[in-house]
Amino acid sequence: LIQELLINSRSGGGEPLETEVARLGGRIIKQAGAKVSSIQMVVPAESYAEAVKLLARLLEQPDLSPAGIDRGRRFLELREKVEQVQVETAERERLLGGVGSGVLATRFTTQMVIEFYRRYYHPSNLVVSVVGDIFSLPALGQVQLRFGQLGWERLPVAPEAPATVASGALQYSHSRVGTDRSVVTIGYRLPDSGRAVGQKVTEAEHRERAVLEVLAAVLGLGRGSRLHQGLRDGLATRDRTGVAMTTEARFEVGGAGSWLVVQLVVDPGRIDRAEAEYFREIERFRRERISEGELRRAIVMLEKRHLDGLETIEGESHRLASSQLLDGDFRLSEATPSRQQKVSAADIQQAAARYLVLNQMVVRELEPVAGPARTFTPEKFAELVVTFAGGAARPVQEAEVKPATALKTFQQGEERALPGSEQNVVVAPIPLPVRDFSVLRGPRAYVREDKSRPIITVTIVFQGGRLLETSASSGTTELMLRSMLKSTTTRRADLIAHELESYGADVRVVNEPDFYGFTIDVLSRNAEPAVKLLLDIIENPFFDRDEVAQERALLGTELERLAEEPAVEAREHLLGSIFPNHPYALPRRGRAEVVASLTAEQLESWHTKTIRRQYPFVFLVGDTDGSSLISRIFSDGLKRGELDKTQKISLPTQFPPAQDRVSRLNWPLTTQSVGFRITSQSFNTPVDHLAAGMLAELIMSGPQLAAALTAESQTSFVRAGLRQQLAGSFFHAEAFSLPGQETAVLDQLSREFQRLVNNVASEEEFELARNAMIGRYAIDLQTHRTRTLEYVRAALIGRKPSDVEGQPDSVIGVRRSDLKRVAESIFKNSAGGRGILRGDKPAGL
Repeated sequence: LIQELLINSRSGGGEPLETEVARLGGRIIKQAGAKVSSIQMVVPAESYAEAVKLLARLLEQPDLSPAGIDRGRRFLELREKVEQVQVETAERERLLGGVGSGVLATRFTTQMVIEFYRRYYHPSNLVVSVVGDIFSLPALGQVQLRFGQLGWERLPVAPEAPATVASGALQYSHSRVGTDRSVVTIGYRLPDSGRAVGQKVTEAEHRERAVLEVLAAVLGLGRGSRLHQGLRDGLATRDRTGVAMTTEARFEVGGAGSWLVVQLVVDPGRIDRAEAEYFREIERFRRERISEGELRRAIVMLEKRHLDGLETIEGESHRLASSQLLDGDFRLSEATPSRQQKVSAADIQQAAARYLVLNQMVVRELEPVAGPARTFTPEKFAELVVTFAGGAARPVQEAEVKPATALKTFQQGEERALPGSEQNVVVAPIPLPVRDFSVLRGPRAYVREDKSRPIITVTIVFQGGRLLETSASSGTTELMLRSMLKSTTTRRADLIAHELESYGADVRVVNEPDFYGFTIDVLSRNAEPAVKLLLDIIENPFFDRDEVAQERALLGTELERLAEEPAVEAREHLLGSIFPNHPYALPRRGRAEVVASLTAEQLESWHTKTIRRQYPFVFLVGDTDGSSLISRIFSDGLKRGELDKTQKISLPTQFPPAQDRVSRLNWPLTTQSVGFRITSQSFNTPVDHLAAGMLAELIMSGPQLAAALTAESQTSFVRAGLRQQLAGSFFHAEAFSLPGQETAVLDQLSREFQRLVNNVASEEEFELARNAMIGRYAIDLQTHRTRTLEYVRAALIGRKPSDVEGQPDSVIGVRRSDLKRVAESIFKNSAGGRGILRGDKPAGL
C-alpha cells in the first residue's frame, strides 16, 4: 500500500509520478517482498539528476491524507487482481510471509499507514543503488544532495513474529479460488540464523546457502531437473506418464526465515497422484548421491541465472540493494557463483537428508472452487505422506545412501577473454552495430557483437507458421515446436535437456503470428556445441508418438485454463474482432479440438512442408566474434533440397463489420482490449508507425486520461501499443478495471481517442511522447532476446534490422502535426473492435 501511495502521489502541478518519469524517457519498477521493498526509476543518463530528485521527493512528500490512502487502496486492489491471475506467485508469497492482499489493505486506518511509513521508510533504513552510464563522484554527490536532507523521527520497529512452522509437526492447509488448476506449494523451513536485516551474513551461512541454492537447482531448475524430468515428463513415475504440468524449486528468503520452496501445477483430478509421486521422488533423492554430471548441470545453470540478473541495469541495481539489506554487504553477491562451484554431491545429499523432512514441511493446496472437498487435517496428511514414502519421517542412515544414475559430464568451453579489466572493473567495448552476414544459398544472418557479458542469444526463425494455418490446422505449429524439443533421430529427450543445460543454455519456443522457431540463450564459452544441438533439433526432430501424445495432452490442458495474462488474452479476442475469418483471429496456441486430434505423422508432415522448404532468419546478439558462428555452423548445418520461393499469405481486402468478442472469467477483474485494424493505406509516410507509438505513450502516461479517470473515482490503468504485422497491423489499448467500471472506463478511453483526433498535441504532450518512446524502447532492448525479436519483426515487414538501433534518430523526425494526422487515420478512419475478458468475483476470494 505504501508503494502505491508513493507512486500515485501528485507533484505540485498535480501530475502523476508516472507522467513525470515518462517525460524523462523512463520507467518506474516496484517490488514489494517479505524482507525488502524497492522502487526503481530507469531513465536516460542525462535525466539522472532529475530522477534522483523525484525519488527523494516521493519519499519525503507522500500523500498520506485519507483521500490519498483511499486512492492507494483502490489502485492496490486493482493491481493485485491483475497479479492474482498468476496464482502460483501469490501462493509462494503467502508461504513466505509476503505482502497482504488488497482486501486486507481496506482495514488499514490512516494512523496505521502513517506509523508504518515512519517506522520503515526512514533514511537509516534506506539503500540507494545506482547503475548505468554515470560517473561515480557526481552521481554520489546528487544522492547526498537529495537524500542527505531527509529525516524524521523514527518510530521503533516491532519485533518480528516467531516462525509460523512448529518444530516437529507438518503444517497443512488448503484453499479455493476461481482457477481451473491445482497448485501444490511445499515449503521446507530452513534454520534461521536470527540475523537482523542489514547484519552481515557469516561465511558459514554463505556456504550453506550455496549448498541449498544448488540443491534447489538440481530439483527444479530447468527441463533437465529432477522434478521436470521425473514428474512433468514422467520418467520417475510408476507408469512413466507425466503427473504435473509444471514443476519448480527455489531457495527463498521470506518474512519468516529461509525456505526451500517446491511448486507443482497439476490437473485438479490428478492432485493426489502428483503428490504421491512427488513424495516418493523426494525420498529417493534424500538417499541418493547425485552424479557429477547432474551436479555440474545445476551449477552451470545457476551461473547462467546469475548473469541473467545482470542483463538489465534495473536487475543489477536491485541485486546490489537487496544484497546490502539481506546480506549486509552488496559485494557478497559477486562471490555467489564461486561458492556454488565448490558444492559437492555429498553436500547435496546431506542437506536433502537433513532439511527435506516431514516435520519441517508446510503444504498449501490451492484448488478450484468447483473441485471436490479436501478433508485432510495436518495429522492425516502427514500419515498420507508416510504412506507414500515410508522413510519420510525418519533420518537417513549412511548405509542407505546409494549412487544415483550417472549422467554425462559435458566439457566446458574455454572462457572467452574479457576486453579489459582494472581493479575489479570490467571495461567492455561499446556494442557494434548489427551487421549482415547472410550466406549465399543459405540463411539470412545478422550479428550484433556485445561483449559486456559472457552470454550470447541466437534466434532462428522461419516465416509463416500460424499465418499459414486454418481453422482446421490451428495449433499445429505450436505442438510441432513443443514436440521438436523432445527427441531427435540421434538423441533422447532427457539427454537433450541435460546436455543443453550443462552448457548453460535456455531454449524457448517462438510462435508469433508471422514467424516461428526458437531462441537459445547460452554461456558464450559453450555457444558452438549448444547451437549445433539446437540445429539438430530443428533439422532432425523425431516425432515419437508417446512424446507427442504427452505434449498434446499438456497443451490441451493449457488451452482450457483461465487467462494467465489478461492483456494477451483480451488482445487475442480483439484480433478475432478486427480480423474475422483470418489466421490472425485464430487462438495463438491453437484450437483445443484441433490440437486433440493432431498426430505425430501430421506434425512430421507440417515440418516437411514448412521448415524443410525454406532457409531461416538467424540473428546473433552477444559475446561473439563477427561471422565466426555463422561460417562454422550455419553454412554447413542447414541443408535444403527444393525450396518454396513464395508463400501463399492471406491478404484480404474486405472484412465483415467488427463485433465484440467476449468471454467471462470467474475472476474479480475485467480486461478490455480496444483496437483498430490498420491497412497499408492507413500509413503512407516513413514516420507514421513512430507517430502511432507516440500516441500509445500519450494514452498510457499522459496526464489527461489519468486525470479523467481519477476525477470520476475510476480505478484503471491502461497499456497501449502498435503491432506491425505482415498481413495487417493494429493499434491496441488494454484497460484493466473492476467489473462494475467497465463501461465508464471505456467511455473515458473513447474520449481520449477523440481528443487526440480533434487537437494537435501540445508542446508538453509532444515532448512527453517523444522522450517516453525513445527511452522506453531502449529499456526494452536491454535483453538480447527482445532485441533479436525486434530485428526479426523489422526484417519481415521490409525494414532494415539496423532501423532498430536508429529508432531515436527516426523519432526525432516526427512532428506534432504527424500525431494528429495519424490519430485521425487510426481512431477515425480505421475499423475498430473490442476483445473483453469480463470478470465476475468468485466465491473464495
